Order: sequence, then C-alpha cells, then structure tokens
Amino acid sequence: MDERRVEFSEGEAGAEAIIVALIPYRITVLWQTWWQQHFLLVVLACVCAVAFIFGSLAFGIWFTWGHRQQALNPYKPVDAVVPEQELQPL
Repeated sequence: MDERRVEFSEGEAGAEAIIVALIPYRITVLWQTWWQQHFLLVVLACVCAVAFIFGSLAFGIWFTWGHRQQALNPYKPVDAVVPEQELQPL
C-alpha cells in the first residue's frame, strides 16, 4: 500500500471517490510549493514591515523637529518672568 494511495476492495470503490471529494484541498496543498502556500503571509509581513519603518521614521522626524525648535531659542527676553523669579519674595 502506497503512503498517498489507499487501496479498496471492489465493494468499497465508491468510498474512494467520497474520500477524494472530501479532501481535495489537502491533495492540492501537497503539490503546491512553499511560496504558493505562504505568499499571502509573506506579502502581509512585508506590508507591516514597511508600515513600521515609515511610522518609525515619521515619529523620529516629529520628535527631533520638536526638540530642535525648543533648542533653537533657549534665551528669554530680559523682562520675561522666569520660574525662579516667581518664587522669590518681593
């Protein structure tokens, strides 16, 4: 008896057709390559990776831009009230 083929007696010939009709997907999968079986998963993984990279870049640019704007003008005008002056008694 072959591993992929089940032999039936003459009375059970109709049962073979039923079994083949019930498992056509499994037989098809046996003949598909790895890429054919996992193509959708690979595409989704690539899309997620690209989205993560662009999201990380966007966040990094936004975060760096915000801190750069604060660092460009660290000085305050002479008459500006700073927190230390607010706490001193008059």
